[in-house]
Amino acid sequence: MQSVLRLARRRVVALLLLVPLLLASPSAALTAGLPPTPDAGPAPVAALTPGSSATVKADGDCLHIREAPALKAKQLTCLPEGAVVQILDGTQSADGYTWRKVQSGAIVGWAAEQFLQPADASTGACPASTAAPAQQVSTTTRGFTGGEVPAAGGFGLVVWRGGSTDDIATTAASGGCDLSAVWVTNPTGEFVVYIYGAPDVVNQPWLTRFSAGQVPAGTAVLIVCEGPTASALSTSATAQGGAGGPDAAASTVEASAVTAAAPAIAAKTALVLDGASGKTLFDKDAHLPLPPASLTKMVTAILAIEQGDLDAWVKTDVDSRQMAGSSLMGLLPGDCFQLRDLVYGLLLPSGNDAALAIARHIAGSDDAFVDQMNAFLTRLGLKDSHFVNPHGLDAAGHVMSAYDLAQVAKYGMSLPVFARVVSTPQWTAKGSRTINLPNVNGFLSSYPGADGVKTGFTDAAGRTLVASATKNGRRIFVVLLNDDGRYDDAAKLMDWAFQNTN
Repeated sequence: MQSVLRLARRRVVALLLLVPLLLASPSAALTAGLPPTPDAGPAPVAALTPGSSATVKADGDCLHIREAPALKAKQLTCLPEGAVVQILDGTQSADGYTWRKVQSGAIVGWAAEQFLQPADASTGACPASTAAPAQQVSTTTRGFTGGEVPAAGGFGLVVWRGGSTDDIATTAASGGCDLSAVWVTNPTGEFVVYIYGAPDVVNQPWLTRFSAGQVPAGTAVLIVCEGPTASALSTSATAQGGAGGPDAAASTVEASAVTAAAPAIAAKTALVLDGASGKTLFDKDAHLPLPPASLTKMVTAILAIEQGDLDAWVKTDVDSRQMAGSSLMGLLPGDCFQLRDLVYGLLLPSGNDAALAIARHIAGSDDAFVDQMNAFLTRLGLKDSHFVNPHGLDAAGHVMSAYDLAQVAKYGMSLPVFARVVSTPQWTAKGSRTINLPNVNGFLSSYPGADGVKTGFTDAAGRTLVASATKNGRRIFVVLLNDDGRYDDAAKLMDWAFQNTN
């Protein structure tokens, strides 16, 4: 480490002389290759046709979504004025009304057609003060607005777009850099270094300089890369279900901490984790990579929270009408919502459209965001997982293990915004339109003390769940993959963990 510091000091002065050039001469090359700004979207939908979207128009009241096309049928939910539903294939007449089969989040039911209006694409611009931050990204690596990332190892001078010290590591990793240290200068010209993995006492000058935990936009940073990052799936054995991940000993249940055997469950793989100690309390093939479905969205949300401005307005180019049968927030091309609303739309109704909108806003493209997702796995040292998309729909090579999911959930719940969102029963997004966003996680309302986290389902993944519950100040995480009885099994494992482990 001393050799690294000595070499860095010799090169810092020369490299930092380039700062004025980087700050004063933003080349057109830094913005080349970005996707074009989306236009106002297609013309308004002409009719209520299967696959299209509709807006609730109920004269200020809420619209009843019923289990069957009849006034006396069971009410599934009541959607507020302005909420958006997806029109499905199904029309019936009953009680003097024409009924349409509709979907709102995970709820599928029937609504009276006269209270539905074809949804128009928004043509209004987002507030100019915070619109479209993703249009100002570097072509080398998202987050650095100048300079190059030395993916093969060595030193590189970059200009940071703003964020935490961990954000710098994540961004560098997405460019292939295994970051070991970062350097900046104080206003007095003194050098300050942050060494990743070093104790706080070593990094105290850095922590004092950036006491708020954020490195401001426009800061020139010298990054020190040890070499290229490893792939999240380091071996073919992992991709085919090999052990992967941390050493097996890291997930071995400590027998002395358990006073009764765990209950039998139907999940293909599972893990029970103590939130405070990180101790594994129950392990059933927990390092086996499987399709995770929408549990993927935990990582998408974490990156949005860590790297984005939640108050920023985002004009989307996503058309949920082209995603019929998928879990959706209900976005249309040209819609304008704050990033905060998109995070709620991602985690509560599990909107695949929200995942795409977030990815393009944060990274400029779906592929660039997926690179950041895999870099996040590297940052947490997780080796059983690999991402192909930001939403978790079935795709070859898109896998996670129960162990990795537990670690992601534990990290996510350490972020106050993330923890608040996943425990929210319902959110109303108020942007260019109003969209009601119910939380589809049934575990929240069925288990005392439940406070998260995420559900998922695809044909390949089956039913998946990451559950969190807190009792007497103690938090337990339960991860279940491919489990048709996920809520019951999660409750049994939670009860067992709270009553029989310490």
